Amino acid sequence: MAGNAQTNAVTSDVVGYEAVDLPANSIKSVGINLLNSDLLVGSIASVQADGITTGQSSNVGALLTSGQPYYVEMKTGANGTNVAGARLDVDVTATIAAASGKIVLLASSPNNTETLSRLASNLTGVTFALRKHQNLNDLATSITGLTAGSSGTGDEILLFNNANASWSTYLRRTSTTWRDANNTTVNPIVPPGTGIFIRKRGVAGSLSVVGSVRNNDFQLNTGTGYQLVTFGWPIDKSISGIGANVAANGWTSGANGDKILSLLDDGSGYSTYLYRTSTSWRDPNNVTVTDNALLLSGKAFLVFKNASANITLAKPTF
Repeated sequence: MAGNAQTNAVTSDVVGYEAVDLPANSIKSVGINLLNSDLLVGSIASVQADGITTGQSSNVGALLTSGQPYYVEMKTGANGTNVAGARLDVDVTATIAAASGKIVLLASSPNNTETLSRLASNLTGVTFALRKHQNLNDLATSITGLTAGSSGTGDEILLFNNANASWSTYLRRTSTTWRDANNTTVNPIVPPGTGIFIRKRGVAGSLSVVGSVRNNDFQLNTGTGYQLVTFGWPIDKSISGIGANVAANGWTSGANGDKILSLLDDGSGYSTYLYRTSTSWRDPNNVTVTDNALLLSGKAFLVFKNASANITLAKPTF
């Protein structure tokens, strides 16, 4: 696969495996499409202004660890309601304090794909999953050859900021810590659908992840401009396979249409794919590539959008 990413197929209907080679002195795009295990799967009995209540647990807060990040993902939902695949972050402190079947949600989280108020009328009876977010410390346990050191010698993970089109770099400064540009110890969340770049220094390694496979639709929030994304499942996909050749799905075509950029194997630049007409995407040589399996599992992609859109990707057939 491009970028020396080696990704096995899903090994069952619930568990998958992804592995990405990380050569020495390289930069690789990485997309994690596997999930932490469900802490709770339940149905929504009622909806409040600040959360949801389930009958499947009398104390959801007891499932959570203070200081750790969690979210709920809707596994079902009627067509046209934008419910299936929606994700909302959990207010962990308030949910622990509630000590009941209520999950208090963070209305202001930038990771949310929807607002609770817009979904509320369609949520009763919907099945959801409660999971812990992945973060950089989680990824560290999955990387062999991870090298700590000062700037220029330690490995780095880069996250892209859509709001100001800039990169945030996190340095593996010690064997247990990531540091930001201010040398502050941090542990950022890597929300579902968010890609990363890994800059490997002098020691080769690999990233290997085993996790649950999403078995519902996937929502991808995109803003105007660039964002670094991944597409929800550990399988190779075509552009038509994610519905990006249909304008009604939230994509803009034209000479300056939406773009998908794939980092080259040597990290020196990108292959850029343009949504040129209402039905076709073109490569740098103006060749139509709409149905080619270009969106490789294990990779992340820079996506340029002319307009923000909450894009729903339909669950593929495994």
